[in-house]
Amino acid sequence: MKEIFPFLLLFLSLPLYGQENKPVADTINIKSDKTEYEITIIENGFNQWMATNAKPRGFYSQSYLENYNKRYVVLWNNWATQGSTSNLFPFPIPYEFHVDYGYEVNYMLFHYFQFIQFKNPNLFTSIRRN
Repeated sequence: MKEIFPFLLLFLSLPLYGQENKPVADTINIKSDKTEYEITIIENGFNQWMATNAKPRGFYSQSYLENYNKRYVVLWNNWATQGSTSNLFPFPIPYEFHVDYGYEVNYMLFHYFQFIQFKNPNLFTSIRRN
């Protein structure tokens, strides 16, 4: 199985390791049974946010998720490759627009971007959800 985004957001949780009395970052591995791709998200608070804020699977179509993910990935990768001063974007996301990653991978990536936007409200201001 190919693993995409193998290092996605590991950097956000690194400061948590080695510190006493600090919560360990949430780690989520998502593998699609229908495709050979998976996504790993390591981010403190993401599990709780998903449980209380994410739309249920099937709410959005796969094409809807793909369209928004493409827009988010372009912005993310621009920030990552242009040397953003924020530590949010140290690596580009290797999301290829012509690849079918399946519903689950797109669903989780979409909600990860929504989670990041929730934590940083002005981050993706050029993208508005309907």
